[in-house]
Amino acid sequence: MAIPLNKMAWNNAYILNDSVECGCFDCLEKFQFLDIVDWIDDEPIKTAECPKCSSDCVVGFKSKNEKNDLILKALKHRYE
Repeated sequence: MAIPLNKMAWNNAYILNDSVECGCFDCLEKFQFLDIVDWIDDEPIKTAECPKCSSDCVVGFKSKNEKNDLILKALKHRYE
């Protein structure tokens, strides 16, 4: 069973580390894993904060393509 994308925004350090591209469904910006410098660190849970807006709405993608923008916009629309 696949995990819903919005659930991947929580406790996501291990997912984002393996991602080709990351994005925030709050500000809709995309960035690399290495750009993430702030984490909500409640051991053993480690959740990324967006390097652009500091939101905890960060998800990772396996590849870079135009669908990532559409996914971020759909998540923003669904969860705002």
